[in-house]
Amino acid sequence: MNDNFTIRESPIVTTKGMIIGGIVGALIGAVIRGGITFYHLREGEVFGLLASLPSASIGFLCGAIAGCWCRGSIGALIGALLSAGVFGLFFLPFAYVLSLFDAADKATEFAWPLFLQKAIAGGIAGGVGGLVGRWITASEKKQ
Repeated sequence: MNDNFTIRESPIVTTKGMIIGGIVGALIGAVIRGGITFYHLREGEVFGLLASLPSASIGFLCGAIAGCWCRGSIGALIGALLSAGVFGLFFLPFAYVLSLFDAADKATEFAWPLFLQKAIAGGIAGGVGGLVGRWITASEKKQ
């Protein structure tokens, strides 16, 4: 057998790694995604906070799902796809209403930066959650 080619050992994902990776991804996703919405609303105090809670809860779920994979690259990809996909699904009806008023160019002008920001937020949450989950899994395997 050729020693140049070795099978890369990947740590078996443990329950503790999945849970902690999911929690870390969820918290980061909620903070970043909710913060983006809060920033773009430019409203003060209570209304801005209440209006950004749905976005934060979506970030919580996307980060939790992506972070429990215990792999940074896969978690980042899944987090970005989930977060951007959910934004796209919520934005489609809004874009349709704007197109009825001949303001479709305003919808695309508004949507693309926000779409990319939501995708980056999901990617960061899933990537960091996945890395933390992998670190926990690797530390458990050493014991």
